[in-house]
Amino acid sequence: MEVRSLALTTILSRDNQKEALSLETAYDTHGAGLYRFALALTRSEADAEDAVQDVFLRIAQRPAALGEARSPRAYLYFSVRNACFTIIKRRKHFQESDLDAGGGDKVSDGNHLLVRREMLLLPIEQCEVIVLKVYDGMTFDEISAVLEISKNTAASRYRYGIGRLRNALEETDES
Repeated sequence: MEVRSLALTTILSRDNQKEALSLETAYDTHGAGLYRFALALTRSEADAEDAVQDVFLRIAQRPAALGEARSPRAYLYFSVRNACFTIIKRRKHFQESDLDAGGGDKVSDGNHLLVRREMLLLPIEQCEVIVLKVYDGMTFDEISAVLEISKNTAASRYRYGIGRLRNALEETDES
């Protein structure tokens, strides 16, 4: 995913240098995590890139939105989530694609592909919570703010999703 701050900065006028810096910082800080989250939801690299780019383009056009947010991180993830759902509604079927595990992957190489395949089979509600918790290191409080669900709902979706992944790994180990 190559959306660079230079391109975003050129959209903004010179009067908005503070907003451009804020936008650049937001992208540098959260861009990779937002992409992983979008990839988990859309299950398509191209669609994930589009979702993240759409969000940053909208912020570039209205930089105050990020500054007005109570939690800029939650605002970014919520915006990407909405962009993903818009993309998903436009297409009829999920496209299978690799889930970029990034630096948070703690699964052995032998089970890595299995976990990625099982993540694609999880209900989207469980998948998005696992991605936010495991890959982006969010707390259940932060996840509940991003997804606009209760902390307990986030925790139970995580627990059920991790349980399914664990069962899949155990079944493989027994074979």
